[in-house]
Amino acid sequence: MSDPLLAEGLAKHQADQLDAAALVYRRLLARRPDHAWAWHLIGAISLEQGRAGLPLETRRALTLSRREAAFHLAAGEAASRIGDQASARSAARRALALAPDAGEIHAQLASFGDRGRAHRLRAVAAAPEDGGAWNNLGNAEADQGRLMPAGRAFRRAVVLLPSHLEVLASRSRWLVQLDLWPATRLAARRALAAGPTHAGILVNHALVLKRELRLAEARGICRRALSYAPSLGPAASEMATALLAAGDARGAVAWSRRAVAEMPDRSEIASNLMFSLCYLPGVRAAGLHAEAVRRAPAPAATLAADRRRRSPGPLVVGYLSPDLARHPVGYFLLPVLRHHDPGRIRAICYSTSRRADELTASLRQWAAAWVEGSDLDDEALARRIAADGVDILVDLAGHTAGGRLGVMAHRPAPVQATWMGYPGTTGLSSIDYIIADAVEIPDGAEPYYSERPVRLPRSYICYAPPEYAPSPAASPADADAPLTFGCFNNLAKLNEAVFVAWARILKAVPGSRLSLLWPSLLDPVIAGETRARLGAAGVPPERVQLGGHRRHADLLEAYRTVDIALDPFPYSGGLTTLEALWMGVPVVTIAGDTFAGRHSASHLTAAGLKDWIAPSTESYVRLATQWAQKRSHIAAIRTGLRECLRASALCDGALFTPDLEAAYEAMWRGDA
Repeated sequence: MSDPLLAEGLAKHQADQLDAAALVYRRLLARRPDHAWAWHLIGAISLEQGRAGLPLETRRALTLSRREAAFHLAAGEAASRIGDQASARSAARRALALAPDAGEIHAQLASFGDRGRAHRLRAVAAAPEDGGAWNNLGNAEADQGRLMPAGRAFRRAVVLLPSHLEVLASRSRWLVQLDLWPATRLAARRALAAGPTHAGILVNHALVLKRELRLAEARGICRRALSYAPSLGPAASEMATALLAAGDARGAVAWSRRAVAEMPDRSEIASNLMFSLCYLPGVRAAGLHAEAVRRAPAPAATLAADRRRRSPGPLVVGYLSPDLARHPVGYFLLPVLRHHDPGRIRAICYSTSRRADELTASLRQWAAAWVEGSDLDDEALARRIAADGVDILVDLAGHTAGGRLGVMAHRPAPVQATWMGYPGTTGLSSIDYIIADAVEIPDGAEPYYSERPVRLPRSYICYAPPEYAPSPAASPADADAPLTFGCFNNLAKLNEAVFVAWARILKAVPGSRLSLLWPSLLDPVIAGETRARLGAAGVPPERVQLGGHRRHADLLEAYRTVDIALDPFPYSGGLTTLEALWMGVPVVTIAGDTFAGRHSASHLTAAGLKDWIAPSTESYVRLATQWAQKRSHIAAIRTGLRECLRASALCDGALFTPDLEAAYEAMWRGDA
């Protein structure tokens, strides 16, 4: 590489005299046209000057010599700049094969989106004073859910680069994941003050706004982020979640697809798309199945031991979830853990979230063992599950926020199932069973599930009502008072077809009112948009009451003012329907085509209220109208419904859990 002209060119290059350096390199090429390093350095100047695409000079350097790591790394940088991260990583890996100990190559692989943790570790080992390398390591750890190691890396990055915008953005995003909201809010505001046009910082600020139920502002911030970085996948993903929270399922699906296109290797983004699709009007079980198979994580190396090697004794069942707290999953799992027969089942809970509350404490009390898995990546957690000798691993999240389907892809247990957390098929070939009942998955629906349905005989879940739930009130509408319909479901479940049906019901029941309650409605902009959508569908504005709540107890109390609950479609109420029934309020529902569309039908069947289930929108309107004329019947239902639930498998863990245990034993034998 030694040559006087090359030395002269390098000196000018290092002095940032790029055009002068390029002229010297070209003088060298006039004399030695096969000088690969001269071609490479001219290409490097093209990249430094911001020219798009792979420079011809870089391509020429690679033609002359493919044994120089720097040449491949330059090709990777060119590919990365036009958004081709797969080609960028491929080029960097070729460079790494030639120089495996070069810390800068590991750092480049990290910046090109290679999520392998090893590259970040090698980069910080090679350059311990490089704040950018520590930031990359923190991002890798956070991506894999290893939040404590991520925090250590980010703290080091902040010490080295206290004002660097990428570091500030990464740290505030980590605080969001850690659920440390006072610190998150402060960090997000400081970052925004330092970088008001930095797209990543704007996205983190949108996360904080969404948590504070300032959804309209969050949408606006996402739009600002996208104006600065149109191809920013996290901004597209956050826009999707903000739209879904505001009730715009179509917009959420469109933005989720854009996020998936920008970040095709991020399984959690694909899961966000799958979950959003469940809310989409017109969605069918066949379409959800096809999409789930397409988006499922690829199978990984199987870790499960041969089932025949299991020692005698109870089956070891592992429950894997990020939602072992005040969440539908927590309320549904508690009665099962309380009533597991230790002679039949040894239950181990694998928690993948640091969120904890009083329900978490109850769940821990009843589990045979509890493993904190939030700091373990998918493979490490799978290895821990395999080492624990789990016979049946039950996923309780699927394609929902914080789900760890990557763990299931490793098959750490001989038998694997999914249950209650996600309303449909996961699409994973490594999950053997989906736990349901004959209403949730009726006969003939098997082709729409990658898993084999296991149908429990009475109900597919059991609900543990909170102790603070008030007693049901007497029916609020006597023979002369207006009747109140209510829906306290997530706004994401509400759409124009639902609003039109409600308008027809209100028109058919003179003087009746509609009460909607959901936290998103605390945002006055979202409340205004919802009121406008209802009005456009024909719902008289003076007959609608919108409200929000911050305390769960307030939501339950509000049922005392409702006579009949109207279920949304195509995504019906799950926990919300159970809460309505517990408070003595019957629910009118449609038995839909999808798993999500049949939750309420399952619950009403188990509660002995099958005559509140409609097969179509027309019959839904007719059924709600007919029940509204039967005030005395509604009052009678209200006085006895809680005791009816208490005596059924819907709320009696002692009745429900043996059915579930029998299903586990059948899965283990292979005859479920």
